[in-house]
Amino acid sequence: MGNPVVHFEIGGEDVERLIDFYSTVFEWDIIPLSDQLHIADPASDKGIEGHLFQTTKEMDITNLVIIYVEVDDIQASLEQVESLGVRSSYHHKQFREMPAISRCSVIRVATASVCCNQGCNCSMHY
Repeated sequence: MGNPVVHFEIGGEDVERLIDFYSTVFEWDIIPLSDQLHIADPASDKGIEGHLFQTTKEMDITNLVIIYVEVDDIQASLEQVESLGVRSSYHHKQFREMPAISRCSVIRVATASVCCNQGCNCSMHY
C-alpha cells in the first residue's frame, strides 16, 4: 500500500491570485489565518486540508508546492531517497500546527526538495 498525502502547502508571490484560482476552479473554501496564510479546505468528505501562503523575498523563491506524505520510518525513507542519488540533510523542528511532527529531513533534487518527518509526514517541495 502506498504512502498517503496528509497535507499540502502552495505558495506564491500573489496569494490573492492563488485564493481566486483554487476557490474558483476547485470550489475550495479558503479560510484566512493571516494576510499571508490561508487554510484551503476542499469542503468535501474526501480530500485533505492544506495551506495557501504568500512567499516573501526572504524565501528566495516565488512559487513553492509542498506535499506532506506519511511515512512509517524516516530513516528507511531517507536511505531510499539517497539510494536514488539525492542528497539529504537532517533537521530537528517542532511544528506548532502538527505537534506529532518533531523531526524533519530536507532532501534537495535540482529544483525540488523533500522534507520527511518520522512516523508522520514526508513532504516534497517543488
